[in-house]
This record gives sequence, C-alpha cells and structure tokens, in this order.
Amino acid sequence: MEDYALKPPYSNTGAERTKKERLQATVDWISVTFTCDKFHEVFTQILKMPEGQFIFYDKGLNGYTECYQRAEFMKVFINQKRPEMGVLLMMSGTDCRYFESILKAQKRNWNHFFKDCIQLNGHFTRIDIALDDYTPYFRLEALWKKVKKQEVVAKFRKSRIMEEVSLASAESFGKTIYFGSNYSRQMFRFYEKGLQQLKKIKADMDLKYLEELYQAKEITERNDPAIDLNQNPYYEDINFDYYQNWNRYEIVCKQENAQEVAYHFATGLLADSLLLSIMNDYMRVTNRGTDTKRSRWKTWRPWAQLMKDIKGINISMKPKAQTILNSELWLRHSVSQTLFVYLKTLEDANISINELFQVFMEQTELNPHNEKRLETLLQDNPYKNQFKLIDESVILKKEA
Repeated sequence: MEDYALKPPYSNTGAERTKKERLQATVDWISVTFTCDKFHEVFTQILKMPEGQFIFYDKGLNGYTECYQRAEFMKVFINQKRPEMGVLLMMSGTDCRYFESILKAQKRNWNHFFKDCIQLNGHFTRIDIALDDYTPYFRLEALWKKVKKQEVVAKFRKSRIMEEVSLASAESFGKTIYFGSNYSRQMFRFYEKGLQQLKKIKADMDLKYLEELYQAKEITERNDPAIDLNQNPYYEDINFDYYQNWNRYEIVCKQENAQEVAYHFATGLLADSLLLSIMNDYMRVTNRGTDTKRSRWKTWRPWAQLMKDIKGINISMKPKAQTILNSELWLRHSVSQTLFVYLKTLEDANISINELFQVFMEQTELNPHNEKRLETLLQDNPYKNQFKLIDESVILKKEA
C-alpha cells in the first residue's frame, strides 16, 4: 500500500510550476561491478556504511548466488564459487531515492558517488537517467503519430508502443513508447508516468472505500461488482490534472555508454550537456519536408523546445527516508478501519489490549530483515521523548 503522505499532494494548491520545476532529472537505475577483492571497499568507500547494517541472504540473481541487502533496498551481490564475476552493486529507481537520503546525511551527492566508484575501478553496466516532464511538451500519442509517419530520425532501427487499458471502463493506465532494444547499449523509454501512478492511487482508494462500506454493512462482500467506484468520494482528493500531465523520458545506458555517463558525473559536470548529447545523437523528431533526405527536415517545435529547456538541468535529489513513521502512516491508511473494529470488540469483552499485544510479541519470530530493522530503530527511536501524535497524518515535536 502506498504512503500517500510521502507523495505529491492530491489536491490542487493552485500553485503554478515554474520553468525550473517543469523538468527534473534523476538517477533511476545503477548497476556497477567491482573486482572481488574490493568487496569490503564497496561498503567502506562507496556506500560508506558498515557491513553490519546489511543482512546476508543465500540467494541472488543473474548468476550471483548471495546477496547483502539493507532494508528493502541497496543490494550487493556476490558468487563465492565464481569470484571472477566480481561484486555487483545494484539499485532500482526506488532504491536510488532511499539511497539519496543516505547521501544527504553523508553530505554527499551523486557526483561524489560516481567519483568514488571510478576511483575504485568500478565497471558500470547500466545507468538510467529519468527526465520528468510535469507540463508535457507533447502527448505520447502525438509522438507515436510522428513515428508512424516516419518523421522520427534516429539511430534506432525499431520502435514499439504499449498501452494498458481497463476492460471494464476502457480507461487508459498509460502508454509507453520504446526506442531501441533492451539488448542494445542505448534505449529510450517514454511513458505516461502520472497515469501509472494514478492507477495505483485509485486502486488503494478503492480498497479503502470498499472496506468502509463492508464494515458499515452496506455491502456483503468487499469486491461487490455492483458498486460504482467512479463515485468513490476519496477521488475528490486527487489532483487529476497533476497525474494526467506527467510524462517521463528514461535514458537507459548500458555497457560502454553507462561507463561514459559515470565518467561525466564523476567530473562534476551538469546533467544537461549529457542528456542533450545522448538525445540529439540518437534521435530527432521532425516535420515532414520535401527534401529526400530526412536529416534535412525541420525539427518538430515541441521537440526543439524540450531540447532548449533541458539546458541548465542537473540531477535532482529526491531522498525518501524509510522510517517507522512510514509504517505508522501505512497502518493508519490501510488497516485502521479493521483495527478499530477489532480493538472495540476486545474492549467490549474486557480483554486487555496490552496483554494481547504482549502475547503477539512473545509468539512472533522476526525474520532477519525485521530483526536488523528493530535493532536500528531502537538505537534512534523516533517516539522516545521526541514526538507525539496530533492527528492521523501529522506528527510534531513535543513542546518544550
């Protein structure tokens, strides 16, 4: 279940996005390998975190058989039987957001990270840069029409489009256009990020709405097909305009191209020159002309404006800390109705809630991940003499 408090606000505050905020670039995937003798240095020099904060798992992927993982993110893979595979550090987009909270606490940024990796002779096999466009320069369906009309001049040989649509309502959950192959050194992935996020948000709100109707005995089953979810009152809190006007353009770089990206950031250069270099080198959208050479056709105005506005863009940090407060927000938003009914029933039967929770704690055996998580939380307990709960979504420091 999503933590809504950590996402952009659903309601429209009336604020207009400035030109600077219109485009944001972020690191969205990292895969980098080091020689096996650099295993400990990956923690001390790259992540700058104690190995003890990572949990060992006897499983891996892509030929790696073991994994060291911190919380749900930041994975370090090894294969002790095949040391020539080296040490793989891999982070997905969500992992990168959590890692940014670590970087911020360490007073570092991505430039420092890439520089440290290069100094340790890291070999990058994949780096994704995501460019978020919050007031779209073009609709993806318009871009696809350009593809079909052969007005996209590119090094890529193929392009394809995918769209997810509800069979019940014909609502689109977003289109994705791919330029290039998953197996090539370079690929572009353009998609309607906002619509994908909107799908998740509405699904969570639908579950919450149906649960309330079920608890109120207005329906006899939680997934009653007779309920018109379009009348879900929680939809009023969603800023549909925000999510319906959010495109993402992902630049997927692999092997040599990924290494070049790492060198670029390691030198402290801005992201704009890198993005412009890659995008202009691989692709240009045009208006059909009379010249037999498509390379001489004029650039499509929306594409030209996008390229112009990329200038000055740098990698943004969107740190997302993973704390026990996130879990509390999930508990409040996801199961508060069921928990309320359960606790009231116990209260009516004169059963001590404290005694019941004590039984739960005695009978629950934590897995290694939650054992490490509890150990970390007890060292810096956010509830101990620091916070008090005000309402279901606001946590403030205690008054002196």
